[in-house]
Parts: sequence; C-alpha cells; structure tokens
Amino acid sequence: MNEPKANSIADWYFVHSLATIAFAAVLTMFGARLYLDLNALKSINAPGFVRVLVAVGGIAACWLWIRMLVDFFRERPARSPVLWGWVLVIGAVVGGLAYFWFVWRPRNRPT
Repeated sequence: MNEPKANSIADWYFVHSLATIAFAAVLTMFGARLYLDLNALKSINAPGFVRVLVAVGGIAACWLWIRMLVDFFRERPARSPVLWGWVLVIGAVVGGLAYFWFVWRPRNRPT
C-alpha cells in the first residue's frame, strides 16, 4: 500500500547518491574552512582530480537543493511546512540535506 512517491527505484537511488555526494562536499567545505584561511585557498595547487571532485560535489549539492525545493513546492510536508520552507531557503544546501533526511526520505521509502 505504501508505494514510493519517487518515480522509480532508480530515481530513489539517484537522489540518495546526490545526497551522499552533497554531504561529502559540505563536510569538505567546512573542513577546509576550519583548517585553512580563505585567502590561502587561492595559493593551493590541488591536483586536477581533486578539483574535479570538488566541482562535482558542488554541482551535486546544488542539484540536491533544487530537487528538495521542487519537492517542497509540489508536496508540502504534513508537519511544519512553513518551518521547512524557511530551512530550505535560508539553509540552502545544509537545509536541503536536512529536508532530504527528515521529510523526503521517510515519505519516499520503497516497500
């Protein structure tokens, strides 16, 4: 009776992959901010594959945030929709990860 509301199981796995990559990107950004001064980031010569991984992580984080915004406007959460709207808008990527974990994922569980 509880059919997943995601279009398919492949879509469900895709969104989970986006969330995992976005979470890794957010942790990397916070870690870099903790240990390095932002002005020093310009002088670091990172290998090409690291730059590609950071770019892919940033794209995945933005993509996840947009998907969670679209989901929010299509299907409002049953509990605290105004709060979740503010969390998504103000929290951006971190808010999108919270929305994914606490709203999208329970609502789209496969059976």
